[in-house]
Amino acid sequence: MTLYLDTTAPGAPQNLTADPAGWTNVDLFSVSWANPAELSGVAGAWYKLDVPPVSATDGTFVAGADLTSISDLNVGDDGAHDLYLWLQDAAGNADHTQAAVVTLYLDTTAPGAPQNLTADPAGWTNVDLFSVSWANPAELSGVAGAWYKLDVPPVSAADGTFVAGADLASISDLNVGDDGAHDLYLWLQDAVGNADHTQAAVVTLYLDTTPPGAPTNLDASPDGWQT
Repeated sequence: MTLYLDTTAPGAPQNLTADPAGWTNVDLFSVSWANPAELSGVAGAWYKLDVPPVSATDGTFVAGADLTSISDLNVGDDGAHDLYLWLQDAAGNADHTQAAVVTLYLDTTAPGAPQNLTADPAGWTNVDLFSVSWANPAELSGVAGAWYKLDVPPVSAADGTFVAGADLASISDLNVGDDGAHDLYLWLQDAVGNADHTQAAVVTLYLDTTPPGAPTNLDASPDGWQT
């Protein structure tokens, strides 16, 4: 008869990775790893979000012989969330100090309004060529581009023209088409596709390509010969 003794908890999970690995706007994640050598075999894994575990059972347990992945994970709110994961063997041994860590990134919030949106030229011009610039607000996943629309306020997040660019803070070579004062509405999109047209900033572009008409009621004083 063979007797089996295993008093040692599994080592740390190896190559712990998250899917998606970067920022996402969908609160649904999975993690996967490779198991270390283990006498009695891996029988499941514990995980805990945001705060390091303080004991072997300080987390959520997922059972599974030779388990190497967990899916359908949610983090609950926007931000970068550390996930701590440690293993349990078939003899019930587990050691939270052997936890591996991976970060899950959630961003469901569109960027705020562009700050200090200005036009160049700022006043009237007779050349239909403008540029606009602004400062980007704080944004979890980063600004990935901007939408703009002329004359009429946007009615949806994609109701305009999109210009892509990491940390984009200016757009040039803009044309308004005809004389007058033209409001330009500009709103931002982040790296995971969040955008909100209600966060648009507004600046006015002024174009005047028409010379003044003839003076009216032109008169001289005095209106005859004089010495």
